[in-house]
Amino acid sequence: PSYRHDKALNIDKPDFAAYIEKLGKSADMEIKSVEDVIKALEKRLDFFVEMGCKASDHALMTCPCTFWSEEEVEKVFQKKMDGEAPAPAEKPRLGVVRKRPEVVQGFTQKIQTGLGAMYLTVNEIDGKPFEVFATIGKSGRSITAKAEAIGRLVSLALRSGVEVRDIVAQIKGIGGEHPVFRGKGLLLSIPDAIAWVLERRYLKDEHLGAGVADIEEHRCPECDEPLVFQEGCLICPACGFSRCG
Repeated sequence: PSYRHDKALNIDKPDFAAYIEKLGKSADMEIKSVEDVIKALEKRLDFFVEMGCKASDHALMTCPCTFWSEEEVEKVFQKKMDGEAPAPAEKPRLGVVRKRPEVVQGFTQKIQTGLGAMYLTVNEIDGKPFEVFATIGKSGRSITAKAEAIGRLVSLALRSGVEVRDIVAQIKGIGGEHPVFRGKGLLLSIPDAIAWVLERRYLKDEHLGAGVADIEEHRCPECDEPLVFQEGCLICPACGFSRCG
């Protein structure tokens, strides 16, 4: 037997609600939410495995990919189950990258990193970040290319609908070879610096864990003793190791 589950994704089809009702009966449960749909599918998968199922098949011509909150998904699901057709804006966006308007406004912030001064430009639409540009002067072509690449990927994620908090959570705390002291901690790298700017501006009331790192968290790669910050550089009092070479 082959496990088929593609109908669970076809919310735009006329028979979607009928399929969900049938799925509930097969799983011996009442489906009232998206969470229930997932549980029912898991129960049916377990059943197929018990019956010797070795394959999963589907008839999807494309594999949908988009970024929605749980609240958005639940709202569309409930509308469909109530017999309402999802509005065009509520249908899966399939990860479509938003086009860039001819004119956007934003701000540029200078951040001192261990690789030199970075100028981070963040352009906004409706008060939310839409794209970022990171440039580092006099750091060599390789460092400049890395900064540009990170900026492009963050911009692509933002324009594809990825939430700021998810982006910050991914790039925050990434370590580099030349951390630099800032305030009560260290900026560890270019991505960590970008996360620091985005978090301070857009996530003021949220705490996402490690970021601008506490100095005491850094240990010597030679002897594993704690590093201390002196005269603009991380050094190891035990063996003399220095991050500045």
